Amino acid sequence: MKREGKGAGKAQQQTTALKTSDAEQTVQSARTGTAQSGRIGKTGKIRRAWQWIALRYGVLAEKKYTTIAGTLVFFLILSVVPFAFWLTLLFGKFLVGTEEVLDLEIFSQVRELLLFVQENARAASAGASVVLAVTSLYSASNFFYHLRASGEIIYGCVRKKSGWRSRLAALLLMLATMAVLVAFLAVFVGMVYLLRRFLPVFVADLGGYILLFSLAFGVSAVLNLYLCPYRLHFREAVKGSLITTGFWAAASVGFSIYLHFSRIDKLYGAVTAVIVFLLWAYIMMVCFVVGVVYNEYYARKRREREEMLPYVSAGNDSERVER
Repeated sequence: MKREGKGAGKAQQQTTALKTSDAEQTVQSARTGTAQSGRIGKTGKIRRAWQWIALRYGVLAEKKYTTIAGTLVFFLILSVVPFAFWLTLLFGKFLVGTEEVLDLEIFSQVRELLLFVQENARAASAGASVVLAVTSLYSASNFFYHLRASGEIIYGCVRKKSGWRSRLAALLLMLATMAVLVAFLAVFVGMVYLLRRFLPVFVADLGGYILLFSLAFGVSAVLNLYLCPYRLHFREAVKGSLITTGFWAAASVGFSIYLHFSRIDKLYGAVTAVIVFLLWAYIMMVCFVVGVVYNEYYARKRREREEMLPYVSAGNDSERVER
């Protein structure tokens, strides 16, 4: 009996040990599985993020956004001086605060060149001939004219109205841009003056930046509406305009940091100011075109959903009838 009892005790101990071992293996397997699932989850998130970035970049690459930006910069450069000439000719008495705006840090690298353009425009407007006035008016509207043509390329849609009507629309938008610019300068100077009188300087500068980027958003939205070949509601242009404004802000800061550490003057010497202005204009234009491309992308997706809506509704109705 004693031997049987000892044998039963040993068997029970062995069974308990086996159960404990099985439990430990189960816990270890669970921990390993959790760790593996965690790694798989992180890998999946990284993969999805990469796919999201690749998809967005693919949208930009499909539209050749850098090529369009480079083309628009070319026409912008050709239009800058004539635009400044007509701005001075029409609103010279009301142009106040240009220096205050250009004193902002984001304009520090292109300030001298822009002031040089302004001074030459003032000198030319003092004794301008009729021929100079007419040809410069045509040149000043070139950027807005080709901006409209670029919209047709991005949206893949050609306007029914073209020719002299497009040129007239470009001329009117140019004049409206001048009026808005003059009004902005007046508001900017007044606001900064009041803020600096009652608040610290950095708060006044912050208010100036907020006003500047509010104007940038408004200009981007208006240009998005202008270059779209078909009717686009303002709310449909908001996403792309916000993207453009955000990229403008980030690019301005990044460009200033790059120029601070790169010492680009060692490479280009006397023409550094011109090269810096070209780089700055190109980067700003790329940011604008990116916003336009995404506006087209969102508008296209929205149209596709609207076209599919009747079929989805018909499918739901048929399912209800069958039930």
